[in-house]
Amino acid sequence: MDIRQVVVSWAHSLSGRVLISILLIHLVLLAALFYSVLKLVENNYTEQFIDDVRTDSLRVSQLIILELESRDLSQLKAFSENLLLGGQLVSIAIRYPNGKSLYLSNASMKSQKNFKEDFFFGDNGDNLYYIKTPLTTKQGEFIGDLQLTYDEVPTLDEIQNLYRNGLIITAIYMLIIIIFTGAVDTYITQPLRDLTKDANRIAAGKYKERFVISTNINEVKLLADSLELMRSELVARGEKLADREKRIAALVDSIADAVIVCNKRGYLESVNSAVTSITGYSIEDLAEENIYSLINFDEVIKRLNKPQSERLYETVAIAKDGKEIPVEVNVSELRQEHKTLMLVLLRDIRERKRSEIERYKYHNDMAHAGRLGIMGEMAAGIAHEINQPLAAINLYLQGCIRRYEREEISKRDVLYAIKSADEQATRAAIIIKKMKSFVRKESENENFEVVDINALIKRSADFILLDPKYSIIEPEFLLTSCTLMAKVDSLQIEQVLVNLIRNAIEAIFFKIVNPYFLKIYSEINSDGYIKVSVIDSGSGVDSKNIDKIFDTYFTTKKNGLGMGLAICRSIIEEHDGVLQYAPGTNSGSIFYFTLPLHT
Repeated sequence: MDIRQVVVSWAHSLSGRVLISILLIHLVLLAALFYSVLKLVENNYTEQFIDDVRTDSLRVSQLIILELESRDLSQLKAFSENLLLGGQLVSIAIRYPNGKSLYLSNASMKSQKNFKEDFFFGDNGDNLYYIKTPLTTKQGEFIGDLQLTYDEVPTLDEIQNLYRNGLIITAIYMLIIIIFTGAVDTYITQPLRDLTKDANRIAAGKYKERFVISTNINEVKLLADSLELMRSELVARGEKLADREKRIAALVDSIADAVIVCNKRGYLESVNSAVTSITGYSIEDLAEENIYSLINFDEVIKRLNKPQSERLYETVAIAKDGKEIPVEVNVSELRQEHKTLMLVLLRDIRERKRSEIERYKYHNDMAHAGRLGIMGEMAAGIAHEINQPLAAINLYLQGCIRRYEREEISKRDVLYAIKSADEQATRAAIIIKKMKSFVRKESENENFEVVDINALIKRSADFILLDPKYSIIEPEFLLTSCTLMAKVDSLQIEQVLVNLIRNAIEAIFFKIVNPYFLKIYSEINSDGYIKVSVIDSGSGVDSKNIDKIFDTYFTTKKNGLGMGLAICRSIIEEHDGVLQYAPGTNSGSIFYFTLPLHT
């Protein structure tokens, strides 16, 4: 730093400003005072000089008159020369009234036609003061004019000495003021400089060091106390903020989703530990990576410009080993001071995808079970319808054989055909019986297990609501707080629940009422059986159809087969229960069934 910068810095400091202000004030005041006092003293000197010379001129004129009255010119000349030997009088000139010179101490004065006379000090600028005095005797006779010339230089020298001494006194005074101001400035500003050093030390990160100032100035003490209070408050807030940041960091690290903060060029600012568990990268690896190595960042940028509702999407992330990981991405902006960062949340949805596949498989199994059930009912119906004709054919053929044998008719071929028909008819009856037994699962308790009916209700409802067209319905579950255990074929009971819930939702859609409701109850009835009720706000069942709804092939649906409720009743009855219908309180339907409680 050069001298000029030091001077400029000092001039802008508090001490510099105070010193400069005091100096300027004193310079202005001293200049005015110095000028006024010296002018006053100068006027006093000049007036004193004029008074002295005028007094002296009166005295000299009286003496000259006396000499003139004696008429001795030699004595007058000697007297005049004696007057000029000392003092400020430098020349004497005497003239008669007719203008003729009587005595001239300076020959150069002969050329002057008239005597000069000054009224003020320094009138002519020649450092001489002229006084003209008339010479009059005591009798009043005018005998001539007297001109005395006095030297102004001694008085001027005194005035100059006065100015010089005044300047010296002023300089000494200003020096004293500078020294005094410097001392006061040091006394006042040194504590402030100490405060500045302490503030810089604290700004450098040494928050624990206190403001310690030694001064008797109350204002500086108050300032130091205020700064110390501010430091203590800042330290306390800093500790709270640090604790809060630790908690937030711990919270972010505990989140199962990957949290990535990056700029708009994809360079990573920070990540949480979930990123390492999902992608296989370490924190050190990610510090050198760009988000492009994890996901398609161009799509992230596009989503950022879309509404908030469209910023959530699914894509794949690339792990460190190159494997593709299905993830759900959510994008948002973080504005910090003059830069904009991006917050990218990655959720690992591998388990969800696996669950979706399982639900899809479960849906197919349930659909397949439904189809098998329908086929069972159809097979049962067909078997029931054709079993009697086959039995009649068998009886007729046996009668024919007996008559043929009794009448001893020997038509071998006819006999062979009749026996073959009998064998085929018997075989057909056996096949139909086996098919009926297979599709109806008539083997006792083959797939029975003890399960919670409440769990089956919830699982069946979730299965139905997987269908997008049914997902807008929100069932109200009014289930018992305790588990309802029953020994059942869980797949068949779920088939019953799915059928009843689907019928209730379709009834709601058919009526199109608002508000709608779908309630599913579970309880233990007065007989100790589990009772499950499905209540909807649909249009209900016509009174003329109430006795037919559980009949095989009866349906009110346009594309229905009329097998669903019949199969449901058969399944419930096979579990020693009852499936029944009741009309709703105002509208809608109530389908409920009972099952034995397993103890």
